[in-house]
Amino acid sequence: TSTSGTSCTVTMTANKTVSVAYTPAYSLSVNSSGATAVAITASSATYAGTTNYSKTGILSGTSVTLTAPASAGTTKFKSWSGCTSTSGTSCTVTMTANKTVSVAYTPAYSLSVNSSGATAVAITASSATYAGTTNYSKTGILSGTSVTLTAPASAGTTKFKSWSGCTSTSGTSCTVTMTANKTVTATFGP
Repeated sequence: TSTSGTSCTVTMTANKTVSVAYTPAYSLSVNSSGATAVAITASSATYAGTTNYSKTGILSGTSVTLTAPASAGTTKFKSWSGCTSTSGTSCTVTMTANKTVSVAYTPAYSLSVNSSGATAVAITASSATYAGTTNYSKTGILSGTSVTLTAPASAGTTKFKSWSGCTSTSGTSCTVTMTANKTVTATFGP
């Protein structure tokens, strides 16, 4: 006659048949690589936690959206795996079985760009994000990122001579592959 949560109340006015239905419940494990103890938020706070954690008893068909922070310590968000779909730092999982998802982080480094023989030299870059006027630094550059910097042929009354600290050079260009914190210097002279 009425239900409340897991209870069913039947008023016996005739022969009655009642049935209880169960649906599978699954577990969701949320792991991280490249960073530890990452605080994950969720579409329902029930599913949030600090990696590596598991949530159990999730009803079949439930959709869970997990969101990782853009950075964790000195690392930056790279990707999710095991998700039904992803968008930016978010992972959506549709619970149709026990699932394991993992968020990957990669080291982030700083790049310092200096000049000698000239000051306040405008450096252009393959991505404007890394351009600037010497002496400057850019932080939070993902491991493996390749940055190409180009110095002008002359600065004031001095001429470009060379780059130092680069992975490779070509003319006035310096390419740096970010595998650690790096410092490069453009040298100018008469």
